[in-house]
Parts: sequence; structure tokens; C-alpha cells
Amino acid sequence: MNIHLNSYDVRPLTFLPLTALLFLTSCFGSSAVEYKEVTVDNTYKLLVPQSMKRSNELHDFARLQYSDEESGYFLIGIDESKSDLNRLNLFYQLEDYAHFVTRTVAEGLDTVNVAAQQADSINGLNVISTDMFGAMVATEEPLEVYYRLLVLESDRNFYQLISWTSRDRVTQFRPIAEEIECSFMELAFAEEETDPKNDVGGSQPAGSGDDADE
Repeated sequence: MNIHLNSYDVRPLTFLPLTALLFLTSCFGSSAVEYKEVTVDNTYKLLVPQSMKRSNELHDFARLQYSDEESGYFLIGIDESKSDLNRLNLFYQLEDYAHFVTRTVAEGLDTVNVAAQQADSINGLNVISTDMFGAMVATEEPLEVYYRLLVLESDRNFYQLISWTSRDRVTQFRPIAEEIECSFMELAFAEEETDPKNDVGGSQPAGSGDDADE
């Protein structure tokens, strides 16, 4: 399932009432799935399931790409520097950037329903999360999909975490998506939190997070 986020699509989206499907992010850890820590170019770190393998076929330029072909789970991560965006005369607020991400993902779908959207914070970063259902009906076999979109903002970057699966696997996939999101940490913030000078217990900084299978 290859998605391309390279279009400023402005076609209307269909928004369902929140009572139709409301997923609330809960960062308490409730999954029996085993996870591994990965880092992206010394920019951020997060946990992904052990079963997910690194890929380079999900997106043209996403620096984070992981997939579990057997389970049908997919994840990409895109980071954009605010300074680079400003040089293009793009001065986004978090809400505007999240709206842009939602529309560009929707561009690749034939029908789109945004089921729930909410603002929150994760590890010191403001975030907007979106649950989206869609369908690709122009394919040989119609495909109904579920997307979980997370947009995070730091002082210097915007981050996109986009994960997806088939609609019939939402129940199994949703807690995994939550676990991935709740583990996201920008490395400058992580280093500050784990600096022994700031920790009487002398905890050690996290490791590189390289996958054992890679």
C-alpha cells in the first residue's frame, strides 16, 4: 500500500459525528505486543512492534518506514523543518498543518470519513490526532482502509506519523498505533530528560535503537 503525500488537495472531506467513533489517546501501556526502540537520524525516537521491519517502499521520502506485511500494518514518519517551510513562505500553525496532512492523505482515497480529531500533548509536544476511514474503489478489488494520523509540533519541526491498516483490523491495530504515538520523543528533549546532571539517580541516555534484525 503506497501512499504519496505530495499534493495540496482541497477536495471536501466528510466528517462523521464524534459519537460515531471516538478514540481517545491513552498513554498507559496496555498491549502485550513486544516493541523495539528506533531512532531517525538523531532527530526523534519511538517504539515500533518487533514484528515491523524497515522498508523503503511505502513513501518517496519518509525517513521512517516500517511494515508488518503479515499483519497488514504500515507506518511512515515525515519531519519538516519550520525554517525550511518559512523559506517557502509557509507559516503553519499546528491546526493548519494537521489540516494539510489530513487533506493530502485523503487525496489518495476515493471516499473519506474523518471519524474523530482531537488536540493533546505527548512528551512535551503539542499534537493533533485524526482517525480516518476511507476506501479505494477504483482498484481491482475495492479496499477499505483505516488511517491514524498524528501531527506533532516542536520549536523547530513539524512531525507526521501516519499509520494504516485494513478497516477490518482496526480493533487489533488501534492499541499498537497508540503505543507508537505515546513513545514518540524528540531527541533534544529526550537528552535533556535523561541527562545524568538532571537525574539524581543517574539514569543512562537511551541507546541508538538500531533494530536487531537490521
